[in-house]
Amino acid sequence: MINSEEVAVVDTQHIETKLKFDLSKVSASRRSEYDSWKKMIWCLTNICKKEGIGRSKCSKIIHEFSSKSANYEEDSVDKFIDSNYDNIKEASYGWKYFYEGLKCDDPEYYESITMKLYNKMKQDFEFNHAKILHPPVIVCFKKEDKFDIFAVKSCKESYAHLQCKLKVEDKWETKQFIDLWLKDSKIRVFDKVVLDPPIICDTKNFNTRVNFKIVKEPLVETERDY
Repeated sequence: MINSEEVAVVDTQHIETKLKFDLSKVSASRRSEYDSWKKMIWCLTNICKKEGIGRSKCSKIIHEFSSKSANYEEDSVDKFIDSNYDNIKEASYGWKYFYEGLKCDDPEYYESITMKLYNKMKQDFEFNHAKILHPPVIVCFKKEDKFDIFAVKSCKESYAHLQCKLKVEDKWETKQFIDLWLKDSKIRVFDKVVLDPPIICDTKNFNTRVNFKIVKEPLVETERDY
């Protein structure tokens, strides 16, 4: 947030570049049909305002988008911007509307930019999953010291639907996440499953021992210390 009384510069170049490139994937009908064009201009204006992109740059983006239509008239677009820039009330026209349109116009490109990268999905997955090396099984952590342990084959079947993006030779490809994760040499692992008192358990092992409930009870101070 920028205080209007302060002098500040916001670097929006990366947002502008991304927005322009995404606009190149939008269908021609959204430029040529007035109703869809109008809604897209509302959408672009709202996005620019939200992201801190000034009116001048916003107008350039709108003109660049509109100019690829056979119906483009520079003066008419300027008049529309002048009449609508400060009066747009349709808050629903923003990033959500933009990506819904992109999903219809170019599903393949939409999937490529919304699907999680492998490393990000790996990070989320390992928040409650890990691999046991001997014997090879997968542990799934749950709340309150609860967990499930299942075979690698069952794991592959359970998570076969998870897809992710991975860069291969400067090109983004869609891959099956679980196959990549199981072959990754730097995943979260434990050597083996044990049932040891916490005080003697090696951190390299997955300890299935659960403390007695009394451990969670608050200590009450007495004359005898506790």
